[in-house]
Amino acid sequence: MQEKLLRFPTIREVTGLSRTTIWRKERDGTFPRHKKISAQCVGWLNSEIMTWLQNHHSANTVGTPHLSVEQVASVATMGEKNHVGQ
Repeated sequence: MQEKLLRFPTIREVTGLSRTTIWRKERDGTFPRHKKISAQCVGWLNSEIMTWLQNHHSANTVGTPHLSVEQVASVATMGEKNHVGQ
C-alpha cells in the first residue's frame, strides 16, 4: 500500500503552523521534509507528520496541536478531497 502524501492546507490545519514556520522548521531539521510531487507541488508523508505530532505533543514543545493524532487520518481524507489542485 502506498503512503499518503498530505498537502499544505492539511498540514496547516493539523499542526496550526504557518507556511513560513513549517519551511523554517524543515530547514532547521525540526520538522519532516516535504516531498516534491510535481514542479510546483509538494506534500508530506502522513506517517512522518503523525510521528512529529506524537513527539511534539508529548514533549509539549510546540503546544497542543489543533487536532489530536487520532483525527489526522480523517482530516487528511477530508482535507485532501477539498484541496486538490492547491
